[in-house]
Amino acid sequence: MNAKRFGFLWLMLQAGLVYGQARPDSFYVFVGERIALKALPREPITEEIIPMIIGKDTTYGKTYAVPFRSGFVATYRVVKPVYGSLARDTVEFTDYTHYGRPLFAPYKHVLLFISRQNGKLISEVNLYTAVYPTTNGRWAGDANTYLYNQLVNVHTAIKPEPIEFTEEVSIGLDGRRAELFPPPYYRIEGNKAIVVMGNYIEDLFSLYKAGILKNRGIFD
Repeated sequence: MNAKRFGFLWLMLQAGLVYGQARPDSFYVFVGERIALKALPREPITEEIIPMIIGKDTTYGKTYAVPFRSGFVATYRVVKPVYGSLARDTVEFTDYTHYGRPLFAPYKHVLLFISRQNGKLISEVNLYTAVYPTTNGRWAGDANTYLYNQLVNVHTAIKPEPIEFTEEVSIGLDGRRAELFPPPYYRIEGNKAIVVMGNYIEDLFSLYKAGILKNRGIFD
């Protein structure tokens, strides 16, 4: 076989975000209170020379893996365990996202999903629910978790229920269509959608467990 060597550039973007993750060694779900969030250095561009067969010729080209995800080290106080036992009241984990900043970063309290992979705590990619204290001493989120998981779990018996939060919970429309926040789960007032119905954290976890987490292979 006649081997020819000539240079060319083959640029390949590598996301590095795996939504169908392998079953983790351990899995934890808890209500966390934000303490600190620190950005990690960007991952370097890596280069590799690989052989390619075109017809009867062998050529050699370079591949470049260009990561576009951002990494963050997050420190959260464990306010309320829901699944698994971390045996500590403060936890540090790594979050990877292609949105530039963790989606849960703006919220003081969130329902977090963390797995231990190769000895390190890693958050489930882009998976969280903002939660708020209720007048009966519990934690709950809005109906978005139910609506989101309905796409893959249409047969769930869990439905949103009226929730009385200690303070008004609302979402700014900011140009978004009011139809994204349908009644009876939300009430539109001016430029905001007020949360009327939602789910307590135990049901939020059950919705994710039978929906997105099942699709990712974490639960059967």
